[in-house]
Amino acid sequence: MPRDVVTRDISLKDFAKEAWKIVEPGTPFLDNWHIDAICDHLEAVYYGDIERLLISMPPRHMKSLLVAVMWPCWVWTKDPCFKWIFSSYAQNLSTRDSLKCRNILQSAWYQLHWGELFTLKRDENLKTKFTNTREGYRIATSVDGSATGEGGDCIVGDDLLKAKDAHSENARNTAKIFWRETMHTRINNPQKPKKVLMAQRLHEDDVTGAMLKEGGYVHLCIQAEYNPKEVSTLPPGSVNPLGFEDPRTEVGELLCPNRYDAKAIEEMKTALGPWAFASQAQQVPAPAGGGIFKKEWWKRWDFTSLPGSFDEVFMSWDMSFKKTKQGSYVVGQVWGKTGLDFYLLDQYRERASFIETCAAFAHMCNEWPEAFAKYIEEKANGAAIISQFENTIDGLIPLLPSGSKEARAHAITPTVKSGHVYIPEDGLFEWVEEFIKEHTIFPNGAYDDQVDCTSQGLGEYIQDPLALMKV
Repeated sequence: MPRDVVTRDISLKDFAKEAWKIVEPGTPFLDNWHIDAICDHLEAVYYGDIERLLISMPPRHMKSLLVAVMWPCWVWTKDPCFKWIFSSYAQNLSTRDSLKCRNILQSAWYQLHWGELFTLKRDENLKTKFTNTREGYRIATSVDGSATGEGGDCIVGDDLLKAKDAHSENARNTAKIFWRETMHTRINNPQKPKKVLMAQRLHEDDVTGAMLKEGGYVHLCIQAEYNPKEVSTLPPGSVNPLGFEDPRTEVGELLCPNRYDAKAIEEMKTALGPWAFASQAQQVPAPAGGGIFKKEWWKRWDFTSLPGSFDEVFMSWDMSFKKTKQGSYVVGQVWGKTGLDFYLLDQYRERASFIETCAAFAHMCNEWPEAFAKYIEEKANGAAIISQFENTIDGLIPLLPSGSKEARAHAITPTVKSGHVYIPEDGLFEWVEEFIKEHTIFPNGAYDDQVDCTSQGLGEYIQDPLALMKV
């Protein structure tokens, strides 16, 4: 290919195939359709057809090499003045890709074709930042490092949340604040922002999940095993302006069988376990059908099958009075017990203030006078409710949770799995769908108040030491 043609017209995909020899010498380049998809979307970001891009895909499929290493080198063949800020959850990862990027820029191949466009400044050629003679630069920073005071024409987040921190609300919030606030303020041109966020999914409320809920992003979502039904349950992003569709047609088709064949995928499933595989490989932060609680385990009742009477009716309450958009919910459940079977008869679930919670609690007690025992988690704000009603409502039983949320949930799963727990049929109450979803996703969901309420209430009646809640 003549030098002038390479300089002007090379696509990112063709560039990547050549650059691969520099960053992965001796390793064959395994071409696949997902590489074309990533390259097409990155080109669209550079040319302004996409402003905000989310890439969700399994690890070890070249996303970091394409986005954080090869893409900036390719852009500098067209616009050496372009400025970049790249970030990851740890500085060493950002620095790793910065060094690989610099190796391409300084390679004989790159210098042969584009060396006349710029050189790297000797006095600004560091591992975490290098600047060229056209004032373009690439900065590498991290969530756990000091934020840069400089701006970028494009900001990129590459795995802002560590996999082992997926269940830490603090770590998730830190990553979201870093992307929403710290990195967003670094955009040079807020009228034409270029933002790329990439990661495998780790939690329903990870950075990707939060950005999908906020909207405005084009979402390139690619699974290790094709299952469009699973992907469709994710919060929708913007309409894809490229009209991209996964080319696979059969459920279970592998993403890149010449790299990860069926045997390798099965080994990945074994190594990661169902939760991590569903999140990191399938981009769905829960295994198909559920994890601790499977969808099919719940029995259903309607008004024709509901028992005429119960041995006991009781309530279970989990309370939080922070009435904010992202705050926890106040949840109150009414359960009926007959023999070994439990029936969820009613549920209240709202973000409520103290006054609103008092009103809801009093209303539920009036509606269900037969529910004598009222189990209230004292650890949260339940103590305030108990104090408010201890002289007017009988049967208030304060409980302190024993063990982790997951341990308490596991303690009642045998009862659910064996078909002894009944919930209303779909459509009987509007809260049923969310109840199932929260239990299915747990512990990877954004909220777990309904799960806590269920495990608290049923745990009082299941003879398992882990399930018992002690005052």
